[in-house]
Amino acid sequence: MTNVTENSLALQLLVLWIRRWKFIALFVIIPTIAAGFLAYFGEKTYTARMTVVMVKNQKTAASSILSSLGMGDVSALVGGGNTDVNTILTLSGTRKLSDVAIAKFRLDTVWKLSPKWKPEDGYKSWSRNLKMAASELGDDVLELEYVDHDPKRATEIVVFVEHWLDSAFIGMGMARSNMSLQFIQSRMEKKQLQMDTAEKALRGFLLREKLFVPDQRIALGVRRMAELEANVDALGIQSEMLEITHGRQSSARSAIEDQRRLLKDQIAKLENSPQETWAGASLSKDLERRFVYEHLLRNLERHATVFKYLVQQEEMLQIDSRKDLPVLTILDPAKVPQKKTAPKVLLIIQMVFCMTLSLSLVLVTLEKHIKHYVRVLWAEFRRS
Repeated sequence: MTNVTENSLALQLLVLWIRRWKFIALFVIIPTIAAGFLAYFGEKTYTARMTVVMVKNQKTAASSILSSLGMGDVSALVGGGNTDVNTILTLSGTRKLSDVAIAKFRLDTVWKLSPKWKPEDGYKSWSRNLKMAASELGDDVLELEYVDHDPKRATEIVVFVEHWLDSAFIGMGMARSNMSLQFIQSRMEKKQLQMDTAEKALRGFLLREKLFVPDQRIALGVRRMAELEANVDALGIQSEMLEITHGRQSSARSAIEDQRRLLKDQIAKLENSPQETWAGASLSKDLERRFVYEHLLRNLERHATVFKYLVQQEEMLQIDSRKDLPVLTILDPAKVPQKKTAPKVLLIIQMVFCMTLSLSLVLVTLEKHIKHYVRVLWAEFRRS
């Protein structure tokens, strides 16, 4: 019985819709044709695209020195890899880029901003049209897109953004290298004074103690300890430099501090070993001379080793500060788009057709109820 009732109701609806086919056809066809006309002859937008890849940077001065100090390959921590990609993505979203692009291409007139438009308005419009994100092709591959009503202007803007990002990144790197260079040179001056002082102290001791003959075995042991202490000092200098150039929360700085603690523990173990333990009260004159000699030699070797590291780093920073090599390589150059991105005429026609068809069927089905409700409202309105 239920199935018969449902079939009867469906048949009645079908008959009702067939009777009112003219209304349904007009309700569907007119809006659909109007929407298609407006979409086809309306304002079109085009998307210019470019794919770039971050150049694998050679080791920087900091990463090279840290590698020689037992830190391994830390280039990703002090620059390179995802760090550089994130920097480029950050630069692409800066207000400075939008201000330069708006002024260069007069985008305020393109977007028809009010004469009293504010920088925030321009930045919002720029952010809606420009997109830059990591590509699925790899971690160091980036895709750049810009949407505009003029396909040629969209292409020019994409090319401009790539050049601007490349120049900005190079400028940041050169500025950072110059800051590091000034820091290293100031540390070299201090270390030179410490090295001269230590050398004078050792020479004075040898002049006073002419009978003391240094043992080569002592020198080898002292150099080992001096090298460990020099590494601790050099890592401390690198940590200070990274705090200046990359900030206190730098991941490389945390790794350096961990390495320094390991070296300090290693030095403490060597100093507390039986070979390095001294009973000061029972030292003979020769043992006292040996102790003083080891201390002075160790101090000199320590400062000399650190100074050697600083000289190497200064030479590499001199090169880094003059580098002007591009960091973005174009994989897929921007071409003037021939096909519009929006509006999607066929998609709009399909959506309007489905919406109007559904709405017309609902109106026809509920026509009696709607007319009754309208009459009731009109009667109440007239009585009031």
